[in-house]
Amino acid sequence: MSEPQFKKPPLVSQLLPYVFAAGILVWVFTGLSSSVVDDRYILAGDQWVELKQPGIKPGTVELSSVDGERWCGPAELEEKQSGSPDWQSCPAGGDFEVMELDGVVSVRRSPGSRIQDGATVAAAYVKKVRPSDIYHMLAAADLRLFLPVMAIMCVVFFLADVFSFGLAYKWFCVPDLSVREAMVIRGAPYVIQIGLAPLAEALFPLYLWRVKKVPPAQTVSNTFWVLILDLCGMFTLITPAVIYNVYFNRIIPDIGGGWVAAVAIFWTVVIANLIFWRTRLSARAAAWVATGQEKAAGAKGLAVMKEANVSTKDGAALLGEGIRQGYRANELLDLSREVKRRGSDFQEGRANLQQLRERIGRGEKSDRLFREDRSGSGGGDRSDRSDRDRSQRDRSERDRAERDNRADHDDRGDRGDRKLQQERYERIDKPDRFEKMDRSDRPERSDRSGRGRD
Repeated sequence: MSEPQFKKPPLVSQLLPYVFAAGILVWVFTGLSSSVVDDRYILAGDQWVELKQPGIKPGTVELSSVDGERWCGPAELEEKQSGSPDWQSCPAGGDFEVMELDGVVSVRRSPGSRIQDGATVAAAYVKKVRPSDIYHMLAAADLRLFLPVMAIMCVVFFLADVFSFGLAYKWFCVPDLSVREAMVIRGAPYVIQIGLAPLAEALFPLYLWRVKKVPPAQTVSNTFWVLILDLCGMFTLITPAVIYNVYFNRIIPDIGGGWVAAVAIFWTVVIANLIFWRTRLSARAAAWVATGQEKAAGAKGLAVMKEANVSTKDGAALLGEGIRQGYRANELLDLSREVKRRGSDFQEGRANLQQLRERIGRGEKSDRLFREDRSGSGGGDRSDRSDRDRSQRDRSERDRAERDNRADHDDRGDRGDRKLQQERYERIDKPDRFEKMDRSDRPERSDRSGRGRD
């Protein structure tokens, strides 16, 4: 049977992802901004003072004294009018004014300002970063150390990403997922991650759903599983620091009892989760959260195993363990059929469902559980059974050969007896021939030469 021919998509569809990625890059680099702090100026009288940086967003300008006291500007007056209690002491006209003219932002003291005439103020604001600014900064920077270190960091991050998320997909979603496919899945959306990381995360479930037929919910659950492992690593580092800071040396005052409670709750949930999945309730939980396809396969598998007199409790535990280990619907059905095929072995004690469940819990796949050449639980029984089958076949063949030999011998004996009886009858009919025959006990033979006749 020939493989199905896939229709090549049109050129527009092929170019669309590249156009989309280019648009993301343009949007990112044209919308970049940076924060500037402690940009100092002297405000004298009511003169306007231009801020030196281009592309400043007027609504983000903040002024404060050198000592850190913040002055009231247009943004703070809006908060005062909205009822914020932090700026109720601001003068009616504020402490300073902001003006934008031809892309240049300027500030000055307002009438009734609390800023002293000739005082130095520190400005903080957000400015747009133009592509030309990026080019000039890169041209002026010394990148001889930065570029190699960044390249190494990108490679390490990419490999860690592939062998964390990629292995999770392989273990729980796509057992036949290759390393190259995992690299494509995790590496392709990196350009989109620059501008819109949530969209990049949405591409992984869509790809596995479209190409590997994996339900999106299963892929998302694997993503959360990896993120929980990341949280475990982070809390492993945070926990000793929190305990030391709270109970031994209060280096950071803001880290107090709330952090201790958060750490305790996190580790309680993690440890309880590990204990739970070691109990019998885990099989029920796994069956409860299984997809509809796996549930249907599990129900059909239970019906198949009932035909081999396997109890519903043992069958549910076995299939639940398979679901917990990531068995897909076809693997669950294969497992049920193999158990039915070896039903007599389980009933007579030559195989054990508990041992089979333990092997599944160790991560063995369904195609390895019943291999004839595999050692371990049930392997000796299968080997003995195959030896017995071979010996029975050999005995049957020998018995058949002996029966054939006996039948052939009996047939030859019957033919010899019939011949002797016929000869005796001939002797009775011809006594003269009988008398002149040789008296020896030699068997008679026909003599057509005429010798021995009268």
